[in-house]
Amino acid sequence: MPVVKGIAQWASLSKPNDMSGKFQIDVCNLSKEDVAQLEKQGVTNVHVEKSRDDDYEPRGHYITMRSNAVSKAGDNLDPPKVVDAKKQPLPRGVLVGNGSLVKVVYDPFEWTYKNKAGVSAGLRIVQVIELVKFEGGSGLDDLEEEEGFTGPDDGTSELDEATDEDEGGEKDDEEIPF
Repeated sequence: MPVVKGIAQWASLSKPNDMSGKFQIDVCNLSKEDVAQLEKQGVTNVHVEKSRDDDYEPRGHYITMRSNAVSKAGDNLDPPKVVDAKKQPLPRGVLVGNGSLVKVVYDPFEWTYKNKAGVSAGLRIVQVIELVKFEGGSGLDDLEEEEGFTGPDDGTSELDEATDEDEGGEKDDEEIPF
């Protein structure tokens, strides 16, 4: 099967992507040789992104590769295999973050949908050459503790008190905070 090398973005390799419902990865900054290989195979979803301004690093030539997470019969499918540079499975819980250098094994396949047709690259195996770990992206680590408001330290909140049931076992409409 063919292979391309590039920079990973938006990798959803252990669970399906929330928007597409599929396992997927954008492989960015593809070489001219990889772009030519994809085009020779008839793959129609190779894109190019140019710089929007001096502070933005474009993705260059890139492709979004996907694999189904659910079969047509409704059964869950295994995620793509993800391995390290020595072809060993990535440790459980390690997520591939934006900026990781990857090689991706793919399988070109033909598709038709709503009177359109094309060839896409089906995601099969991801080899991580240089890992940039995805750490969850909550942003909480970017904040510092400040002086000011703190919530109750007894584990309750005003919402807990507002949802207490009255003596009859039903919620009192006057106590509901909306």
